[in-house]
Amino acid sequence: MKYSINYPISGLPKSKISELSNSKTLVLFDFDGTLTTRDSMVEFLIFSVGYPRLILAAIALFPKLVAYFLSKKPDGNDVKPLLFSKLFAGKTRQELENLGQNFFEKKIPKMLRAEMMEKLEGFKKEKAVLVLVSASLDFWLKPFAEAHGMHLICTEIQYQNEVFLGKFSTQNCNYSEKARRVKSVFDLKKFEKIYAFGNSDGDDAMLALADVNRRLKIHQS
Repeated sequence: MKYSINYPISGLPKSKISELSNSKTLVLFDFDGTLTTRDSMVEFLIFSVGYPRLILAAIALFPKLVAYFLSKKPDGNDVKPLLFSKLFAGKTRQELENLGQNFFEKKIPKMLRAEMMEKLEGFKKEKAVLVLVSASLDFWLKPFAEAHGMHLICTEIQYQNEVFLGKFSTQNCNYSEKARRVKSVFDLKKFEKIYAFGNSDGDDAMLALADVNRRLKIHQS
């Protein structure tokens, strides 16, 4: 059965994935610094809460932020939930999804790397299975994935009765977690060719899954 995806899918069993597409090509894209020229999380936080609140939150979490940035392999599993809890706990799913949609419409187009977007569109024309694999959060990545026909594998937040209470439902999707999540969704042996694109140490485990990979050596602007 031929299948052309027009919405993101996260966490489906391998058997379901194989039913959805007969494409023999899988393409994995990192988002921040690969499809974009800079980090979307920082841009989202500035866009949604402004500099004053962001600075106050950073001051409150200063010791943990220092430890995070000094770590040789920061996974974000400690500091990121704390930061988002401080800034967004109590927001409803709808409120956060509205913020994400507004960010997608107003800011993300200005951040996209033209060369890599052309590459993405080329793979789309070839009917490849396109996957966005990112440590950024679901509620601002989902509109982008939907718009570009991509499966979405990312860091996801947890809701209780449709309210975000400050916890994530997944590990931060970075380093080895990227590869683990990809393999939990896709049976890689089903594909004749796997491509992967990233730009940092956090992408290396994902890049290692591919037959053809590219780590961009472009400084974020």
